[in-house]
Amino acid sequence: MMAYIRRPPFSLEPLIREAKRRMRRRRVLVAVAVVALAGAAAGTALALRGPNTPRYDLVGPSRPARPPAQHIGSGPFVLNGGFVGGGESGLFGDSGDGPKGTSLGCIGRRHYAHAFGIQNRSHAPVTLVGAKGANPSPQLVDLVAIQLRLSPPQRRPSTVPNLGSGYSGMDLVYKHWSAAPTRPLTLPPGRIATVQSNYLMHDCAALASGRKVVVPGSLVLRYRAAGRIHEKTVPLPSQRFVVVAGPTKRRCTPVAGSASFVTADTGCSAARRAAPACHPMSHNSWGVCTVASVVWDCGSTAGPGAPYLETCYQPHRKSHWFRIRWNPPTLSNKAIGDVRFGLPRKQVVTRLSKLLGTRLPNPPTNRACGPGFAEVVWQHLYAELRHGRLVGFRYIAGGWPPTRDRAGKHLGASARPPLVTTRGITLGSTLAQARAAYGHLSPVGTNGWETPDGLILYLDPGRSRISEIKYGTCGDF
Repeated sequence: MMAYIRRPPFSLEPLIREAKRRMRRRRVLVAVAVVALAGAAAGTALALRGPNTPRYDLVGPSRPARPPAQHIGSGPFVLNGGFVGGGESGLFGDSGDGPKGTSLGCIGRRHYAHAFGIQNRSHAPVTLVGAKGANPSPQLVDLVAIQLRLSPPQRRPSTVPNLGSGYSGMDLVYKHWSAAPTRPLTLPPGRIATVQSNYLMHDCAALASGRKVVVPGSLVLRYRAAGRIHEKTVPLPSQRFVVVAGPTKRRCTPVAGSASFVTADTGCSAARRAAPACHPMSHNSWGVCTVASVVWDCGSTAGPGAPYLETCYQPHRKSHWFRIRWNPPTLSNKAIGDVRFGLPRKQVVTRLSKLLGTRLPNPPTNRACGPGFAEVVWQHLYAELRHGRLVGFRYIAGGWPPTRDRAGKHLGASARPPLVTTRGITLGSTLAQARAAYGHLSPVGTNGWETPDGLILYLDPGRSRISEIKYGTCGDF
């Protein structure tokens, strides 16, 4: 069951990769079908493996075998259950993940943790009473704490056809970074314990001029067996890491339409030129742009009540990036952002696309209002046209009909264009927040409320959160 996997990243990169993956899914499924017809089921298993899936040894076609436990000399323990660790994001300056360790960029107050599994192969319980890890430079990267946790019983071999005796996970209880002290743990025979080490980075400026700190991959366990205290050195080459200088961050003067602007290993002037050009997402929540011959890979996130953040990085030098918090476009009884009612369709499409990214090419047809009405759609925003001119909008959480991606999954908050009313109300805001912002709301129908400037706010049935904002539309359509 031992496998080496990376720690799940904490950045925008997974969001960008997921969006691109969805766009390529149909081609992947075709390729998988061809492989299946050719009888290469093992290749199919590897092709479908996610980035955080444990690595397997294959025994014959489509039979992922449980990797053997690793013996570490005398004593009751063997390494088993897996490893968690490695770089989190190239945006931090991390690189070189692998079984021989990784390189981490130093960022002040950064938390880093890794873990491994150790199994009691004796026939009697063993009590782990303490652990001591390498801590060569605590003023730069300090080993704050080590936790011991009992892993769940090993899972039975898979009974799914074509999976043989393989298993589809690891046996660690890995949790978020913690400074909790080590507590003794009794390890029954045959069971696995998770050993998690938690580090904190400090004076990163001291790593200038190429200086680095090497933290060896080893740990000393103290345990009680047969009434006596023993110590065991556990070699962990895959847990070795090297701390180097992380990207240099600086705050820049915000560009028009933004609230804050931060760069890393990138000059403010270059980032300020790139930010407006890269702002419209070519695929709604991600896109690629080229400014002054420099390619930027960008992704954006925005949820109910959360800021609209856009991060762009150079694909081959990910520590060179900028992050900008855009002020979301406003919805009013006169305009969507700066696109005013009364403008013709061509101008509406051009200007809203610059603001929100690519529109849906084939939105559902709404025939309820007659031939004079038409809609242009940006995911959850429906701009309504009457005789070819903008007259209103619907901004609806679930889409109409509920918007799904190509895999049939509902698009989440991060996929919708972020918009707010002139009083700061958006999808997911509560009725109480709307009343506080507007002072007075008039009831409309069963679940609707009208603002003094004519916007209609609809609530989710049974909830007090806004699921739709509209103005000037043909009835409820």
